[in-house]
Amino acid sequence: MQKLRYEYALLIYQREFSIKERLEAKAAVTFALPSTLVAALFLQKDERGELWRLWSSSANSEIALLAIVLFAVVVISISLSLLFSVLSIFVLDYRKEYPKKLYSFLMNPDAEYLRDEASLQDEIASRLSIATEHNAKVNEKKSQYLTWSVFGLLASVVSLLVFVVLSFLVT
Repeated sequence: MQKLRYEYALLIYQREFSIKERLEAKAAVTFALPSTLVAALFLQKDERGELWRLWSSSANSEIALLAIVLFAVVVISISLSLLFSVLSIFVLDYRKEYPKKLYSFLMNPDAEYLRDEASLQDEIASRLSIATEHNAKVNEKKSQYLTWSVFGLLASVVSLLVFVVLSFLVT
């Protein structure tokens, strides 16, 4: 029974670890996309000049105000997306399945869990279970940050599309 418990706990721990790796890859992507968007759109001189001309040459003050609001929404959305991406990257509170003093854990002849193989497997299974529960909570927090980052990215893309369409209609 202890061997089955150990194998199951190890399987779940490995599954949670693979979720962690996938979340970290998604965090890198959700950080790279808004960064690329900022670099491509807002750091080019021609684009900034077009934005200024759109705002200053608009005969209709409502359209100019709408353009400013949409631009502000784009900037805020990208900022929030970047913020939540960075927050998800810096969630590093993962727990390891082994203790800090591994040598004394494995080589202490007086330890109860070193009586036989079943006791050792039971101890390791319990440590794997504790680490897995903790890491699942950390992965959930990281996942929530990434969800908000994606919402910010979507809002910025939609606002940017509306902004570009508006600029083409006005000019």
